[in-house]
Amino acid sequence: MDYQCPSCALSSKVLDAYLKKYPSSLYLQVRFHPLTQHPHGLESAIYSECATRQNKFWAFHRLLFENQNEWKDLPDVTEKLHGYARLAGLNLKKLDVCIANPHTKEKVLEENADSLTVGVASTPTFFINGKMIVGPKPLAEELKLISPDFTFDFPKVENNAH
Repeated sequence: MDYQCPSCALSSKVLDAYLKKYPSSLYLQVRFHPLTQHPHGLESAIYSECATRQNKFWAFHRLLFENQNEWKDLPDVTEKLHGYARLAGLNLKKLDVCIANPHTKEKVLEENADSLTVGVASTPTFFINGKMIVGPKPLAEELKLISPDFTFDFPKVENNAH
């Protein structure tokens, strides 16, 4: 997962829809895979790791994806990330200590390296029953195979080409 990745944000919506319909049918483990082309991917993952340590991962995770368009193109996202942390209910003093701790960044980079060893080359990548699934549409298709009555309506994309 890369928090600056638009396809990851869309995949998060697919997963949320599935989890609402089948709350106990899916075990979801999120791993950080910040991409080098996303300048805020690593920083947002570090904040998310710190949210995890305060048992606020899901609230923070959702805020990052729901508000991705607000922060993804900013030159400096620190203020926005702190704002989302506050909204998610994090203790900001503990957050600052966690972010400053070099072990936090090491953990995120370790997860990123681990993902490469299992063949992850892009985001979002999922493993469902051992099968690698890449992208939001293949994810929705795979979830439909598991639960045939599951549907997800993808947002319409306007074509602005002239």
